[in-house]
Amino acid sequence: PDRPEPYLALGMSLAKSGDLSGAQAVFDQGLSFLPESTVLTYNAALARAMRGDSDAAIRMFRKTLEREPGHVQARENLAGLLASLGRFQESEAEFRAAIAVSPRDASTRVLLARVLLAQSKLADAKTQLKIALELDPLDTSAAELLRSLDDKISFDK
Repeated sequence: PDRPEPYLALGMSLAKSGDLSGAQAVFDQGLSFLPESTVLTYNAALARAMRGDSDAAIRMFRKTLEREPGHVQARENLAGLLASLGRFQESEAEFRAAIAVSPRDASTRVLLARVLLAQSKLADAKTQLKIALELDPLDTSAAELLRSLDDKISFDK
């Protein structure tokens, strides 16, 4: 096949059924025929991340972003993976890049706030949470995190 769709459909079906190894194999097979496919590279990265192969997932997310810098999902997944590995500065940079592409995404701002909190950047985290709540006033995770942050700041004074 000279199109990514068959590989994508089968790989996603396998992933949904819990066969991440099979999904990864299908995405990799597709990439052997279509090495420049951004959608297959991205999904292969996701499969690797979900299987715990962080280093390979990071490389593939970055390859996706080289081909398509505005791929917000790849950026957010890369940022989340980096955060899970304690690589907060890199994660922050990726979340900020995702926000630059999609500034009205409240959930990304909440995730950025969490990474900022992990680095003790309280004022910046608070700013991101306030913006998130302006964008989505019903975002309970942003409201709870902001309340918790305000409690911490007032306790520390």
